[in-house]
Amino acid sequence: MDIENSSAVAAGLPLALSQVSFRSRIGHLALLLGATGGSVVLGSLLATEDGLPLRTTVALGLLLLINLSWVAFAAWVLTARRTMLFNHRVVAGRIAVAAAIAFTSGAAFLAATMQSAASCAATGSGLVLLAVAIALLMRAKRDFRALQLRRAELVARLGEISR
Repeated sequence: MDIENSSAVAAGLPLALSQVSFRSRIGHLALLLGATGGSVVLGSLLATEDGLPLRTTVALGLLLLINLSWVAFAAWVLTARRTMLFNHRVVAGRIAVAAAIAFTSGAAFLAATMQSAASCAATGSGLVLLAVAIALLMRAKRDFRALQLRRAELVARLGEISR
């Protein structure tokens, strides 16, 4: 390996070990604030509204759970001290798929029991959301694998240089 290539690999290592970008941090901060606000509103509704129908209580509880998972995700990304290498996108994709499954299942249950046009439309939109979430999760997994392979290649090259 020549000197020019070895210096390029060594120069790229700090970049590979750097933290999440400022722009990404701002986006995750906005997610944290929005999901926290939504969690507070949903928690307040559940705590203060007496006599809600069971299905409303269950729906609000599931929405609260989804919001809390986004809060935990955003906090995890913001407190990470290393590059995520697309791992955060895989986790976000899993949360999105789980949320889309929960929404679509609830809408399908309502469509089967109530047989209203609105619940059928909600089921259809849930299926679209689920398809998009699955596609994004598959893309994130593919990108994560590619970056893992690239990282392993760079570490191997760096090991050859140091010998």
